[in-house]
Amino acid sequence: MESLETDESTTTKNLRSALDGVHRAGVPGAFAEVRAGDLTWRGAAGVADLETGRPVEPAMRQRVGSITKTFVSAAVLRQVEDGRIELDTPIGDHLPLLVSGERGRKITIRMLLNHTSGLAEYLPYAFPSFKEIAPGSLDDNRFRQFRPAELIVLGVGAPATGEPGGTPASTPTRTTCSWANSWNT
Repeated sequence: MESLETDESTTTKNLRSALDGVHRAGVPGAFAEVRAGDLTWRGAAGVADLETGRPVEPAMRQRVGSITKTFVSAAVLRQVEDGRIELDTPIGDHLPLLVSGERGRKITIRMLLNHTSGLAEYLPYAFPSFKEIAPGSLDDNRFRQFRPAELIVLGVGAPATGEPGGTPASTPTRTTCSWANSWNT
């Protein structure tokens, strides 16, 4: 993959200027990656740690939170468009070790995407203090990295929030299953 950094093109200068502008506007630190075909630009501005002054680096990673659903849905729909998967296929066909049995047969990829699978939220199981709306376990585990399979197991193991195909309810478990499925095909 060729880098946009090979010359200081107008585009590269504009990207760097925009990132520097975010920092100048008051954000302590920011990093970004832009891809255009085979070209990639990565940049950073500011500090990652206010106490130590450690700079932000272009290769840093950030959890994107709830917006992940949009990206996962787009990736899954690309797999559908390419004929690799079908929306009404049971998730158990793709993730038999993670979503097995009756749930694996009843829950479809479509249900994961439209939030009607009935799978529970994994966050209160990954971070038990969330059940009391307290930050304790989040603070204790802030540097812990969960594998997607671990999070799916937590959500699938929790009591269902409803019947597959029922009332929509968005949870990270459903998004993680969709993500795992899109990379599993």
